[in-house]
Amino acid sequence: MLGCGGSGKSAFARRLGARTGLPVVELDSVFWPAGLSRADWVARQRELVAGPRWILDGDLGPYDALEVRAAAADTAVLLNLSPPRCAWRALRRGRERWDFWSWLLTCRSRHLPKVRRALAVSGVDVVELRSPRAVRAFLGRAHVGRLDRRPPVRAIVRNYSFAMVEVTVEETVSCTADAFLELVMDPRRYAEVDRKLGRIDWVQRDGDVTEFRFRSALPGLGPGPKIVSRMTLTPGERVDVRLPDRPENRLARRFSTFEASFACVPADGGIRVTRRIAFGFAAPLRWLAEPVLRRKLRADVEAEVRGAKRLLER
Repeated sequence: MLGCGGSGKSAFARRLGARTGLPVVELDSVFWPAGLSRADWVARQRELVAGPRWILDGDLGPYDALEVRAAAADTAVLLNLSPPRCAWRALRRGRERWDFWSWLLTCRSRHLPKVRRALAVSGVDVVELRSPRAVRAFLGRAHVGRLDRRPPVRAIVRNYSFAMVEVTVEETVSCTADAFLELVMDPRRYAEVDRKLGRIDWVQRDGDVTEFRFRSALPGLGPGPKIVSRMTLTPGERVDVRLPDRPENRLARRFSTFEASFACVPADGGIRVTRRIAFGFAAPLRWLAEPVLRRKLRADVEAEVRGAKRLLER
């Protein structure tokens, strides 16, 4: 359940839960009292989505890690009501902090495009409701044990996914998870094995987060624009890679989506590494990029993982 502040997400989620029998979790009550870091929030969401049936109500704006629950959901409901209606509802319910109002007033121009990109990567079905009437119509077709996802009046059902190219490669490496993940978190060192990392201009690390600017070089497509990549470490488990919302990434985020990860689990003789990378492209770029990457990306990623294995097993 997603949408700007004051859009009625919590009331909608409670009514939907009552009609379908699905348990409802209000994310505000989980995140804010605990003051969770991003890594802790990612871990907590994984616990929440482990159950077979649920409704997760909440949109934490710039503090969120939406990709976790979007990947686990089969349907995302996006409440996109008008800013004046959301502001009036927020005023009626009581005082809010200044950052809430900043988020609400810029929601449609800044926040919702980010939400749509995250939903595009996940491939989840999206139901967008733009009026109270559409909300009522959607609820009217919800029944115990069943959620009718047909579009109600003035609702839009979208599959936001661009043309996706996704590769997953697994390899057993004779080292610890910490050793492998620390290699990944050092982009200059990892560039020795990853030909997709072109010239690196700078690297900044703050605890479990590394950001670096580099010129991308996708296989078969040649040098791309300079972009900034953000890697988030979950110690001993995984590294997740995204393109943060920065000026350097404006063009890339407009015409493409990107996500990647490195996950490590114990195995005989070391660890089992799962390397995943996914690109999405909007037309007309996809007509050029998608066929090339479908032919060349897997071999490139396999060579990359083998190179990391050799580097760590010297």
